[in-house]
Amino acid sequence: MVLITKRIDALAAGLLINLRQNLYLVAVLAAILLAAYGFELFNLNLTIDEEVHAFSSQTDRWIEQGRWGMYFLNTLLIPQPVIPFVPLFTALAFHLFAILLLLNSWGVESKLEKVLVGGIGVAYPGMAYMYTFSTINFGIGIGLFFVAFALFIYVKAEGRFKLLAALPAALSIAIYQGFTVALVIAFLIQFISVELKSNDRNIKFKNLFSITLIALLSVSIYYTVQKTLLWLTATNIGYVDTFFDLGYLLANFGAVSDQVFATMLRVYSGSPSIYGTPISILTVTVVVALAGTTLSLIRCKLSIASKIFIALLCCLLIVLPFASGFFMRGTIAMRFLVSLPIAFSGLIMLGMQRQSRGVILFAASLVTICVFQFATSTNALFSSSGLALEADRVLAGMLLDRIADAKGLAGTKELKYLEVVGFIERPPTRLIPKSETFGASFFEWDQGNVNRILLFLKTLGYQDLQALPLKDRSEMMEQATAMPNWPDKESVRVFGTAVIVKFGPYSYVQTQAICGAVKNPIYCH
Repeated sequence: MVLITKRIDALAAGLLINLRQNLYLVAVLAAILLAAYGFELFNLNLTIDEEVHAFSSQTDRWIEQGRWGMYFLNTLLIPQPVIPFVPLFTALAFHLFAILLLLNSWGVESKLEKVLVGGIGVAYPGMAYMYTFSTINFGIGIGLFFVAFALFIYVKAEGRFKLLAALPAALSIAIYQGFTVALVIAFLIQFISVELKSNDRNIKFKNLFSITLIALLSVSIYYTVQKTLLWLTATNIGYVDTFFDLGYLLANFGAVSDQVFATMLRVYSGSPSIYGTPISILTVTVVVALAGTTLSLIRCKLSIASKIFIALLCCLLIVLPFASGFFMRGTIAMRFLVSLPIAFSGLIMLGMQRQSRGVILFAASLVTICVFQFATSTNALFSSSGLALEADRVLAGMLLDRIADAKGLAGTKELKYLEVVGFIERPPTRLIPKSETFGASFFEWDQGNVNRILLFLKTLGYQDLQALPLKDRSEMMEQATAMPNWPDKESVRVFGTAVIVKFGPYSYVQTQAICGAVKNPIYCH
């Protein structure tokens, strides 16, 4: 125990030394983070799901989702996460520290290369898809740090003490299961880098064995704690399980593969469907990085068989961030891809390793433009949601006025229920690009979810109504169908103690919910 304590103290001292030696780098990366996330950092822009967390504690649900690390962080660190600044600031600070540890663990020594590789790692705009959620973003930043810290322990420790890396690795998985892939990628990049620098002819497979052992140990620790907490809380794991479908993969492997590779192509090509704005320089940057890695592989002293093995690992490195899509029917939400900042940083690092000054300067110019476009993309995505939220607030104000008018015309003293028919469909624009939650409206999510709309109205201080029960919704389908669509003044009408708001015809989701509970012989078939 004393020896382990000494080892931990030594690692902590190493962290502080690393921080002091890289203060200039911290300043540069912090400036990049501020440019990319300043708008979101200093504003409270409600994102889908935050309206749920704002009015009730969802802490216990983290255990049901297999994310017991988030349970403890939510309980002990930020019990009310729907607040400005602190959650995202925490995420960005730990994200920055994670990149510093990765640079150190990967053995990046050049100041220029540290800035370039680190800049890519902190600015990658795909992280905006997760950082937009104040309910989990602080945990994601901490999870990234645990990934980097696990690699740091593996690199700095000796002998069996390398196995201590399994502890932070397990914690990262407990925060978000997607960090399993991030861990593999971080360790894989370190392994490739060491082999390319080596003067040996053969690959050190004992290092791969150590990495595999750490991976198995970390998953075992995560699984043991998860099962224990499920038993203690008498709950079952859910949500995460609904995404995975091995049977579908086996039956539709070709179609699933096409979808996964289509997403991969859009990510690496800088498609505006992913990043809000086109990042044209990204493809060139990735190609140059791969070319540089290929040159390093050709020049290194490894045997032909070893070079082929390393080349296969490099191919795996490109595909690995998207591997979960094969088990999710080919559908990959960008928020799942938390390993991409590590993957992009690693690709850039490997591409510049042992290259000539001219090649590095050429790569530096590409990376600099790429980082600038990353920051532009992040701001475009966050401003899209900011403007969509403003539009929702204007719509909510109009809606509340119309409800008050309809109540007066009907002569009703008290309203209890709200029924929403159809949903608002706002087409994407250059100013408000739409991708997943970015640019989305609370009045369109889930094809018109009345409970989400009521919670959103609650954020504006309106708490008078509750959702109309399913039985009553079925009985009112005829009256609602006959009503005109919003913004016609008759699109808001009062029937007894309920008010119906009709944005359009019943959506598929609304019809399924109503007919699944109570069969209306006219509208349910």
